[in-house]
Amino acid sequence: NISTLLVSFIIMFVGIQVIIENFPRLFTHDSHIPNFITIIISMISGLVMLCVFAINYRLSKRTKSSSLKSAAKDNLSDSLVSIGTAIGLMFTQIGFPIIDIILANILGLLIVYTGFGIFKESIFTLSDGFNEQDLEEYRLDILEVEDVIDVNNIKGRYHGSSIFIDVTIVVDPYLSL
Repeated sequence: NISTLLVSFIIMFVGIQVIIENFPRLFTHDSHIPNFITIIISMISGLVMLCVFAINYRLSKRTKSSSLKSAAKDNLSDSLVSIGTAIGLMFTQIGFPIIDIILANILGLLIVYTGFGIFKESIFTLSDGFNEQDLEEYRLDILEVEDVIDVNNIKGRYHGSSIFIDVTIVVDPYLSL
């Protein structure tokens, strides 16, 4: 749906922003040593967001909600960023700030990748895309119905967590309805 599409743009924008801010740091030597409490808070934040991801992802599967699924992916991205930040800050703390910068750029790319994946799913759904394998399973189920000779046409689309199937079937023309 539209909200999922908007979330994908926001996620990609954040990832691009992370890269824009951190890539130039590869060529400079200015770094500050972070406070140890910052590392601990970042790690705890990452673990909490990982739990939020697991809960939202499980819920999205149960409710078949694409919005909740994209929120879960955003939570995973946030978790990885927090954990990656903590790891990068640890390397800065022990005297290897370049690792922090490299990790920040990798995480930026990961965020963009996550946003793009959500974007692709969203566009597929908004354009009435439907999984061909699922359509084939529905077709086979319909063919098992008594008196159905053939399935001429079958189309599917998602509407929130609901699935709508349009089917044209062939039956015996002399069949009494």
